[in-house]
Amino acid sequence: MRIKNQAFGWLAAVTATLLVVPVVATAVSDSVNWSWADFIVAAVMVLLAGTAFILVGQYIKPARKGWLMAILVLLTLLLWAELAVGLFFQPGI
Repeated sequence: MRIKNQAFGWLAAVTATLLVVPVVATAVSDSVNWSWADFIVAAVMVLLAGTAFILVGQYIKPARKGWLMAILVLLTLLLWAELAVGLFFQPGI
């Protein structure tokens, strides 16, 4: 089975659209202060999670697909929370 390139095009478009929100917030507000590294990490994280969803959707049988999607969502949210506020590892403490 061949993965459709169109899915990855949509993934890139959704990632770019999602990153517009912090770009505007950084430009408008002083409380949002993202560096270029933050944008790169966010883009990589969204692209990797999206790629994982596409691959699971294409290659995994329906019986296991739901569980794997739930695990991917959980891992993505945990990584995002760790990078945002340091839930598990807090440097300097």
